[in-house]
Amino acid sequence: MTWLLDALLNWLLWLPLDVVLVLVALGTALILTVVRLKTTNQDLLHRCRADKTRLQALIRQAKRTGDIDAVARHRASSAQIGLKTLRAELLPLLASLLPIAALAIWSYAHLAYHPPRVEEPLTVHAWFTPAAIGEPVFLAPADGLHLPTAESSIASASWLRRIATADQREAFVASPQSLISRPHVEEASPALANRSSSGGVPRGVASWTIIADASPELRMFAVRHRGRTYQLPVLIGQRSYAAPDVTFADGPLRKLEVELRPYRPFGIVPGYAPLGLEPWLIGYLLLAAPAAFALRRLMHVC
Repeated sequence: MTWLLDALLNWLLWLPLDVVLVLVALGTALILTVVRLKTTNQDLLHRCRADKTRLQALIRQAKRTGDIDAVARHRASSAQIGLKTLRAELLPLLASLLPIAALAIWSYAHLAYHPPRVEEPLTVHAWFTPAAIGEPVFLAPADGLHLPTAESSIASASWLRRIATADQREAFVASPQSLISRPHVEEASPALANRSSSGGVPRGVASWTIIADASPELRMFAVRHRGRTYQLPVLIGQRSYAAPDVTFADGPLRKLEVELRPYRPFGIVPGYAPLGLEPWLIGYLLLAAPAAFALRRLMHVC
């Protein structure tokens, strides 16, 4: 779905992300309005709206005069009209579901994060089963991958890590005879610590901070463990980003992920983690819902 829409919408990525989000929300509102206009009997819906408005006025009048029977009769008529209009909601909903879902999928692929910039430090996490904790793991050097200046003097060690729990990560200094552990200079972030457990069972993690050159194609980060190589594709210095994580069904390494900076609409819209709502999605809903309502009023669509 993303590949199909890229041909139509990729030009939007030349614009600031806030502008792109506004345009996507307006596009959603337009889809909802046009689909509703084409799939419903607007004459019937307009007459139903007028009848319900008139019935509400009659109900208020009957209440003022104390005519309880008239109130009940008018409410029953209003409920019948509501049932008729409710049946007209199903077809527009089904007809608009596919294009809106396609827009949402494309937006997640391009608006959830800021694309990684050239010379921007990237943190890569490798997640393991508990049985792998304490074992060494290696991020393979490659053309276009660089270590931060602070680690460049111990390059052979900086590509090597010991798998640890998220709150006790250790880096390893390599020597010809053994691996000597030393504490990692960074503490685990709260988000990393939260992801380190599943059902109360700690998972192993190894992390690297590296700098990558720009590449028009996917750059592969290769992690080696127990004689097996796992790859994570990353897009650097482009207008978009690759999927930030890759999962593996077998072996002790279960997931590779790169930390990307989440996009927060207008710099202020937060996410809501308990429901899995990311900032871009909340911003999208806050823009699309009132835009759809305003467009329907503007086009006189019921």
